[in-house]
Amino acid sequence: MPDRLWAGDLDTAERYGTMLLDHTERHPIRLWHVWARCFIGLVIAKRGDIDAGRRALRGGLQQAGEAKFLPRFLLLLGELAACLGNAGEIALGLETVDEALSRCKARDERWYLPELLRIKGELILLQNAADAAATAEEHFRAAIDWAHRQDALSWELRTATSLARLWRDQYRPAEARDVLRPVYDRFTEGLMTTDLKQAKNLLEQLS
Repeated sequence: MPDRLWAGDLDTAERYGTMLLDHTERHPIRLWHVWARCFIGLVIAKRGDIDAGRRALRGGLQQAGEAKFLPRFLLLLGELAACLGNAGEIALGLETVDEALSRCKARDERWYLPELLRIKGELILLQNAADAAATAEEHFRAAIDWAHRQDALSWELRTATSLARLWRDQYRPAEARDVLRPVYDRFTEGLMTTDLKQAKNLLEQLS
């Protein structure tokens, strides 16, 4: 299901999430039921209703308790942090992503680390502090490094896009192209997915 979400296929993601919710209502599997509720909330947020999606995500993760730090919930924690930032609750978003990062490192569960670092960088930019750009850049660079080491090309593209946007806004178009183009060019399929279309549009702006 998450792959459909990241591809921008929200209809399919929602359909699978609803199927899982229905299944876990008929065959009580508590944590997967909570996960399905959170996932549907995330789809709602991706459709543009940030407040409703954030409430569903936050409520579900609170219901999960300590289980929210299991690997299956990490994606939802990161997306909740991003939703909080988009809703103006930046401090709470940073608290949420820092909590997830701490658990990742403590349990050596680093598969989602690049995306968490990217989300933290985006939240830092939203704070608009004096050193926000430099601090966010550090997080983006660390995220790209981790993604490259893990051969996680999709995470690398998302963070390269974030860093390229930052450099575009700092009037550094050549550096922005140099960080994004090599990652984008490594893709041979899925060119119509959301992340790749955003990367392509950004490259066209930078040309």
